[in-house]
Amino acid sequence: MRSRLGRLIGTLILWSVLVFGVPGLFGMVAAVAVPSLVMMGLGGVVAGIIVFVVLLLAFWIFTTLFLNWLLADKVVVLEELAWMKALRRSKELMKGRTEPGFWKSIKTKASLIIILGVVIWFGINLLFQLPGVLLGIFFSEGIMVNTVQGILNMVATSLATAYTAIAMILFYYDIRVRREGFDLKMMAEKL
Repeated sequence: MRSRLGRLIGTLILWSVLVFGVPGLFGMVAAVAVPSLVMMGLGGVVAGIIVFVVLLLAFWIFTTLFLNWLLADKVVVLEELAWMKALRRSKELMKGRTEPGFWKSIKTKASLIIILGVVIWFGINLLFQLPGVLLGIFFSEGIMVNTVQGILNMVATSLATAYTAIAMILFYYDIRVRREGFDLKMMAEKL
């Protein structure tokens, strides 16, 4: 893993810059352009519509890039590709369908895994934070209460992150098996 760590970090930095930076540019353009348009005499309603369209476009670009490159980290670690090659491979894996039907498309499955991960994260955090809140109510704020709350928060975040990571790795292998016959390749190599 040490040989792949630098490539993984570099690819994740590139991923972050592209996924968050490109939509961020739209936000910056809107932040500069809309006040200028209003000062030039464009009505507030028109400026509001422009802001809404730009934000909708930025959200669409973010979602598209995020879902296309969702498997980039798995590609770096498991296929030993890095940088743009990993992003291209992730996009290749995420396009198309493995089964017929809307709910069975690859991007829909990935979206459902992420949404379920967020719901589980919220539920686990709520479950683990409740004892910390009760401690804070019954005991005065102190180092012990803050420490227990911090430990509970760390455990909750670790459990939720582990679920999402495991689900995404299984999702990656599922795509490889359904699209590329990865399981058959592995069995053939052992012969």
